[in-house]
Amino acid sequence: MDCVWVVLIPQIGFGAPVLELDPEADVLVVVPPSSSLSGKEQPAALYHPAGLKIKVSAKHLRTASPIFKSKLAYFHHTTSTQPDGRIHLRLANGFDPKAVYIVLSTLHPGPATSRLPKQLDSLETLAQVALFTEKFSLVDIVEVYAERWINRLWKGASVNYGRNWALWGYVAYVFGRQDIFDVASRRLIEGRSGSAKFEALFESLGLLPSKKFVAELESRHSELLNNAMSAVNAVMDKIIQTEDNCQCATALLGTLVTAMSKSGTLRWRLAELNTKPLTAGYADYAAAIKGGVETFTSWRASITPKGTPKGSRVVTPVHKTDPLGVNGFSGINGKLWTPESSPRFENGVDGWEVLDKHSCSLDDLVKRLEAVFAKRG
Repeated sequence: MDCVWVVLIPQIGFGAPVLELDPEADVLVVVPPSSSLSGKEQPAALYHPAGLKIKVSAKHLRTASPIFKSKLAYFHHTTSTQPDGRIHLRLANGFDPKAVYIVLSTLHPGPATSRLPKQLDSLETLAQVALFTEKFSLVDIVEVYAERWINRLWKGASVNYGRNWALWGYVAYVFGRQDIFDVASRRLIEGRSGSAKFEALFESLGLLPSKKFVAELESRHSELLNNAMSAVNAVMDKIIQTEDNCQCATALLGTLVTAMSKSGTLRWRLAELNTKPLTAGYADYAAAIKGGVETFTSWRASITPKGTPKGSRVVTPVHKTDPLGVNGFSGINGKLWTPESSPRFENGVDGWEVLDKHSCSLDDLVKRLEAVFAKRG
């Protein structure tokens, strides 16, 4: 879809304020009214109900952007100038007036660039700057200024919910900040639920990023989800293969199967029987598996060590010395007591460590499951 059109009949933007970036401007850029997030409580000169008009130089537009160059070339071959002697270019709906003014200012050396802000007022404005920059292929010029804006906003950022991660991910993608993009995209992906598409999320934020950007997020989501599912499936295979004669294996396997069923991913273990598209988001799967592990861990804490009566406690398998033999044992040689060989005590014994939780070969597998969904920077 085109982002800009040549105006043939000057009937667009009557009453809109006019800003000048070049005193010899031969192009008038018409920005439709905006309802973007960054427009709230902003100067009326930039957010007028009739939109905004900006006087700019055709030379600078052609040099900076292949999109503008194409439109202006088409104009010269097919139309004439407007009554004010300028070419009128109307932008598509969805661009933020302030962001457009900022970006166009970067294209005009001199007074226009000297008035550029050293810091943008919000992440929303920065995201709108990124949108206009991407749509008109202006990254090479704008990134010099964007680097400063990004660093100052990122330094003081307090990002704790999905909307801001989405904005940061897009800004970082457009301006090539891989360090920020890796963090933001991971956090955004980790919060994705159900079959909701990233494109719909950005539309709700007043952004229509490139299909390439959305495809990158979808690809990363699939990769993260597939890796997590492969890791969990590997643990399940280990549980099935364990030779430990312990009820924990059956319990853990059962909780994982139940968790996968609730998240809609159990069929991945039976892929040959079901080829329907996956509708679960990473957040759904992670929450289900972590919930299953918590259920298993809680149940496991309630059972006693193998071979001991309910409610009994046993000496831990560590070397202990009891030079005076006050507990009835000769521990001078540091004898190693194990749960199987140690005496049992109802309340434990002073000076001896006691074991009050179950331990078996599944300990490492539980840790592996917990590591799969551990938060990363």
